[in-house]
Amino acid sequence: MSQTPPENTDDQPTDQPTDEPAQEQAEVLEGASTNRRGLRVLIGFVLLVVVAGGIAKVVTTLTAEDPLADAEPVFTIGGDGWLTPDGRPRTPAVDEVSEVAWTWTSAEEESVDEVWPLGRGALLWTGQDLVALDADGEEAWRQVYVEDTPDDFFAEPDLYEIEPVVSDDHSLVWVDSEDGAAMLDAESGETLWSDAGGVPVGDLVVVDRGDDGLLARDAATGDERWGVDDPVAAVTAWGDRLYVVTADLEVLEHDAATGEVTADLGSVRGATGDEVAVAAAGDLLGVGVGRSSTVLSTDGTVLYERTATGSATGDDVIEPESWGAGLMAVDPTIDSDLITRDGKRTVQPEGAAWWPVGSRGDDVRVLALGGVSGQDGDVSILDGSLSEIATVRALPFGVADGQALAVTEKVLRAVSLDDGDELWQVRWRDLGDGAVESGVAVPAIGGVLVNAEDSVTMLR
Repeated sequence: MSQTPPENTDDQPTDQPTDEPAQEQAEVLEGASTNRRGLRVLIGFVLLVVVAGGIAKVVTTLTAEDPLADAEPVFTIGGDGWLTPDGRPRTPAVDEVSEVAWTWTSAEEESVDEVWPLGRGALLWTGQDLVALDADGEEAWRQVYVEDTPDDFFAEPDLYEIEPVVSDDHSLVWVDSEDGAAMLDAESGETLWSDAGGVPVGDLVVVDRGDDGLLARDAATGDERWGVDDPVAAVTAWGDRLYVVTADLEVLEHDAATGEVTADLGSVRGATGDEVAVAAAGDLLGVGVGRSSTVLSTDGTVLYERTATGSATGDDVIEPESWGAGLMAVDPTIDSDLITRDGKRTVQPEGAAWWPVGSRGDDVRVLALGGVSGQDGDVSILDGSLSEIATVRALPFGVADGQALAVTEKVLRAVSLDDGDELWQVRWRDLGDGAVESGVAVPAIGGVLVNAEDSVTMLR
């Protein structure tokens, strides 16, 4: 089996490590722009629910600006299910759907594993291909990343974990795969440039070159902006900050625009040479080094340290995960600890399942299925201390600005994450022909995408 990432035509840099301090190594290349993008404020939707004939219908007054009208081709990294780090809604609240706009059906034996909004259309991952749909639901382009599916589905699981990142204006798509990464033009699917994997942040992509350090490229053109020569073990971003774990297990904060080191947060536990993973969550950082994990605040205070026990293979690494701006999960696949920004540790009860849905400042929200609420199949909305705020009737999948969307019993429901109240609902029979009766709801620009495994439907 082979993958087919786009061809890299860029010359590779030949920078060699030096002994200079990290702050002095960050060199801004000629022509670099350090201007930061302006912030955009969105005004929320006003909702008025009117009950008629036993079915909740929604009358709306749309006061929000077009979310794509003044967006720029930058990547806002971090935030949570509700807001970006600069306070903008990540996906605007969906105030109403009343019809089926279009339905796209996959080819025979092709499933739809994941769906993301892309402009007025959608971006799909089939497990092998990345497919873009336009505003009318027509296939705009397709990129093949996995040529053949292995007989054993789990033989190479990394091939099934492509996570594209879409720029704020939906004009660029960064795709990081096992064999390399590329920046795609969202409209045509054309490869603009390619390199090793990296982190898109602002108008840059910071490429992780491992022992050769970091190289920041202009997101749209691939032009080099700045470079750092020190060997890197892992890198992540939050807002306009870059967090780097060096080969010596030091944790450094960089200004993402210039590469300048702005803080030394100390070192973390683990053995040099082990695999390293890092995640950021507002003022929290999680670092996994082999089977050891550390959570620290961005002022360098260590909040949590642990070395996992049990069987391990040489490549195992505990991977922390960002769960909202005030919550860090310490590898939920291995260990159930959650750490809050004040250092509070909470442990998932047996039989429970958690989904982070975001936070506003200190107001963390977590969804819990079963176990925690004691009502198997119901979903509880919890705060950061795992105190129950409300219990809702269905499992929300998609999270927009302050609301969760759920598909259950042939009904699409929107639920408030503030108090669990139902904001609106619509039944499939009221949407007319072509409405699928089950699936995963994904908030989109101007509607809701429903992933029904072998098809995608846009509701508007």
